[in-house]
Amino acid sequence: MALSKYERDFCGPSERAKRVLNDEETIACRSEVMRVIDVGSPHFLFTPNEQEPLVNGKPVQLPNLAKLFASFVPFGQSLVFAFKNVAEFAPLIEDLLEQRWPTYGEVLLRHSVRIVPCAETEYQLSGGSFAGVRLSLVDEQRWEISKMIRRDFGDVDADVRLLAEGKFISNLPPQAARLFPKVRPEDVIEENGKVGYRMEYCPFPTIAELVLAGHITPEQTVEFLAGIYDAMFTRVYCIPEDGGKKDDDYFSRIDRRMERVLATPDHVGQRLKTLLRAEELTIDGKKYPGFRSLYERLSQNDNYRKLVLPPDHCVAHGDMILEDILLQPYSAEFRLIDPNSRSHSRYYDLAKTFLSLATKYELFYFERFSLEYEKQDPTDINIVFDDPEMAETYDEMCENFWSFLEKHAGQFFKEEPEWKDRLMLLNGLQNLAIVMFHLIRHNREDRAIAFLLMGIKQLSSFFKAQNRNPVQP
Repeated sequence: MALSKYERDFCGPSERAKRVLNDEETIACRSEVMRVIDVGSPHFLFTPNEQEPLVNGKPVQLPNLAKLFASFVPFGQSLVFAFKNVAEFAPLIEDLLEQRWPTYGEVLLRHSVRIVPCAETEYQLSGGSFAGVRLSLVDEQRWEISKMIRRDFGDVDADVRLLAEGKFISNLPPQAARLFPKVRPEDVIEENGKVGYRMEYCPFPTIAELVLAGHITPEQTVEFLAGIYDAMFTRVYCIPEDGGKKDDDYFSRIDRRMERVLATPDHVGQRLKTLLRAEELTIDGKKYPGFRSLYERLSQNDNYRKLVLPPDHCVAHGDMILEDILLQPYSAEFRLIDPNSRSHSRYYDLAKTFLSLATKYELFYFERFSLEYEKQDPTDINIVFDDPEMAETYDEMCENFWSFLEKHAGQFFKEEPEWKDRLMLLNGLQNLAIVMFHLIRHNREDRAIAFLLMGIKQLSSFFKAQNRNPVQP
């Protein structure tokens, strides 16, 4: 399957590496490498147009490096270098010259180099959780990410969450701060009708991108997640949260957000509203109760409402989907992005990881699905994934992650026998809680419907499990 533009930016082209310089050009190329290193800046942008190569948008005399890069970088696109030390440029070039790895993509991934489709030192990134995510080269010395939105962005939760996100990262204690890109208190911005923050640029792809591009296997993915959660338990979840900070529980979120969905104009989300009001749905050929009856069964049961409230109250990320974990797979170094500071439990993190694994969040987010409606019955829907093998990959990762948690349940969930029920319930509710987000903010009704359907399926599985192992009052 061909890589999408978003995956190619991070994981590089999949073409096989080939020799493009003769012996004389190779010698000259190595000399050009030393000229780049002598400049001394480890962060720079190289645009390899063979007629006029550019560094940080300025013409340079580096013809052999330009020829080497132009062999796999399309015209007008550029390479973003963000080394810890500029001397790391030399091993990258040697890997390319000596064809030490089979594809260009693998070389770039190993050295944390990405491609951007422009020759500018300020570039708006594709995707991400918020609009306005920009990559900029500050004083030609360091790359920086800025996340800014207007106060009137259109979602009552967006500006509040973004501002809280920046403050959360900037105030983390040292042992936890090392797991996130650096944000200083002065980098959190609230002025002139805008809110947001600036943060250190981390040149790693997300775990989701690595999975979708086939760079890591399901087994490797769960191994990485195991290491990441080990760090979270030892550095983050052990930090008690301020007792005054209360969780925004999922029942209140869903109540508020579904009310907003139903209050939209008639022409917005017509199919979604029909499904929300339906008494029964058929999803992938199986009958399910409608949203209202299913949700009332949960929200009106005190035992289930208690189950949604985790027993711990600690510092947590709050949104640990695969798309929010940056990973260098060859060193296992990682950084966490886009936290939700209103969630204060390890359960919220784990349930969000299952939002990726069980719901297959990224396959919906990156539009790798379609919905097929029965002609005579708009409440009879099939979810079809563009790549069935990738959907099976997600199922395998989900199964492996459950096995990992079950193996370590005594360590992670000591004296909490209901841990699995809690995660299943939270996961189902999290699907319902993001329906409004994708309808109103992203204007993607099919995506909103998909999350509604997946939420109903997940909650139905929860109820089925309850018949075997009911929650104790």
